[in-house]
Amino acid sequence: MVKLGKKHTCTNKDCGIKFYDLGKKEVICPRCHKKITEEEEKQLIEKKVKSTPIEEEVEKEEELIEEAVAEEEEKDLLEEEYIEEDYSDFESFEYEEE
Repeated sequence: MVKLGKKHTCTNKDCGIKFYDLGKKEVICPRCHKKITEEEEKQLIEKKVKSTPIEEEVEKEEELIEEAVAEEEEKDLLEEEYIEEDYSDFESFEYEEE
């Protein structure tokens, strides 16, 4: 099996490609040829962690989704009631025989 080495992410903001170092000592991006240092990679990871949504934002999104689902269910119920009302006249209809 081929050893790919360690996985890295390019720290160049215009590149950002993920790649393996193939066991080499110097880590160089294969796309933009930027030399990547461990410090830059750590800073990039910390920046990504800080930019992830916090629990409060996730909870707000979940609440919005629940409200949207509740509204859709209410619309469906109203449509069902309307359809039932619409056909209720036909149930009591009697044919006249000649």
